[in-house]
Amino acid sequence: MRFLFLLFVCMPIAEIYLLIEVGNRIGVMSTVAIVFVTALIGISLLRQQGMETLFRANQRLQQGEMPIEELVSGMMLAVGGALFLAPGFITDSIGFFCLLPWTRSWFIRDLMRRGVVSSQGFTGFQFQASSFQSSDSFTTVNRPIDEAKLHSHNEKKNDATPTTIDGEYRREE
Repeated sequence: MRFLFLLFVCMPIAEIYLLIEVGNRIGVMSTVAIVFVTALIGISLLRQQGMETLFRANQRLQQGEMPIEELVSGMMLAVGGALFLAPGFITDSIGFFCLLPWTRSWFIRDLMRRGVVSSQGFTGFQFQASSFQSSDSFTTVNRPIDEAKLHSHNEKKNDATPTTIDGEYRREE
């Protein structure tokens, strides 16, 4: 709750104060120009870093790996891009922190070291089976199962791991 208070009340006040102080020292037009130029640089950096992150994520997916670092990086890029929408020096500084590749990778490595993010995914989010309940409005689509393929697949795995069966559904209204 304190974080939201700081975010929505104290941050705009600090931004306004800093903009007024900088405007008094270097002039209003210079201050507006700096805010405008930093926004343009941020947007350009966001586009470049976003494409690189998307490319790396695609490479990892093609290699059969989960692109956890790229997902966190993409979220940081989204936050950094959103911060550039708000005019001000504080939000621009935080936005640049999220957009610069070396600060972003340092932050992601720190999150991984502390266990907030792992190669298995986000440790803070868990899906519980009870949250997924079946609904009568869905009808299963029956597909023939290749029994030989299913049995040969099960023989390769040990008995402790569950078998995943692919299926489809459609909504009938």
